[in-house]
Amino acid sequence: MARAVYDSLTAQEQEQVDNYAVLTSAEERYAELEAAAQTTDPPTDPEDPEDDGHCRWCGQTHTGPCGKIVGMFHKVLYFFACLFGKE
Repeated sequence: MARAVYDSLTAQEQEQVDNYAVLTSAEERYAELEAAAQTTDPPTDPEDPEDDGHCRWCGQTHTGPCGKIVGMFHKVLYFFACLFGKE
């Protein structure tokens, strides 16, 4: 979407963009992530990756109402860790 917005600018407006490198860097990183996603299996469920009941983020089991909330939070953390290559 950012590329589409940039491309819709006039040449004079594009000259005023002082952080174009951020856009190209993000596009390169996105392409890398997209290629990696196609060559590897998608992340499994972080809550129970090996059917052993342990969370992939913290290694604990999450039970009960509070545990389920913590488990959902850990799923989000794990998702972003996988997304940005930290897993």
